[in-house]
Amino acid sequence: MALKDVCKSSVVCTTSDVSAAEAARLMRDKHVGELVVVKPQDKKAIGIITDRDLVTKVMANNMDPRMIQINEIMVRNPTVAKESDGLFETARKLEQTGIRRLPVIDDQGHLTGIVSIDDLYELFATELTTLSKVSARQIANERVVSALTPH
Repeated sequence: MALKDVCKSSVVCTTSDVSAAEAARLMRDKHVGELVVVKPQDKKAIGIITDRDLVTKVMANNMDPRMIQINEIMVRNPTVAKESDGLFETARKLEQTGIRRLPVIDDQGHLTGIVSIDDLYELFATELTTLSKVSARQIANERVVSALTPH
């Protein structure tokens, strides 16, 4: 299964010139923990900022969030995933980089979605639950066959 089949296509984006305070309000209003920073003309991801960045880089340093632009604190050139990447490949990328969210891009580098570790947890948990039912189904099938077979 390709990442494009499971990533969230609605991504909350912003430009690099907004203040940290504006970014925090946008995260609150949209109920997200990250904003993908894009170039307005072509929607290519140039950065990412998380709620954790706001806390550790602004609030913890007693900076005024109204005076800090996110281009001063965002992670530039964020690690991204391609729509064609596989789920296990994406999980490995999250593990290797130690990040929780990846913008998803198409072959031209345009932002098309976002995937988080929580999205993969949910998907893998569902698949594992499905697999856990195989043994019970096998036993039930054997009982049916056994009941129909003369002894």
